[in-house]
Amino acid sequence: MLTWQQFSLLLLIAPTAGLIFCVAVIVTDVAHNSWVALHQPIRMDLYLSQIVFLLLVAFTVRTAWRGAVNRCAALHVID
Repeated sequence: MLTWQQFSLLLLIAPTAGLIFCVAVIVTDVAHNSWVALHQPIRMDLYLSQIVFLLLVAFTVRTAWRGAVNRCAALHVID
């Protein structure tokens, strides 16, 4: 598993891969915690904040993806 430092570096070096990984991590984390919430009590404030973060990622990933693709295209033009 990547540490947060490695994950941050991945977002800078390979932003498209970093975005895919970011979406995968938050989706699986919310899915896992939703399953756990069905079987045992959890802190709802933490769970709801995680869902809000999932929504933030869902609403902003498209813009971030466009920026990452444009950055990649610009770097290829420079080469």
